[in-house]
Amino acid sequence: LKEIDPSARILISSGYAVEGRPQSLLSAGAAGFLQKPYRVGTLAATLRRILGGDNP
Repeated sequence: LKEIDPSARILISSGYAVEGRPQSLLSAGAAGFLQKPYRVGTLAATLRRILGGDNP
């Protein structure tokens, strides 16, 4: 995705165990990572942060 659009902001979400992987995904260019299950409020806050609408 970053090759197609370098300005793309990518949020990755997974229900699988990803020990140590979130940091490697962020280092590879993902803007965020959410482990499932997550609350709607957590998703909303993460999207605001990634899209620049809120700085926690």
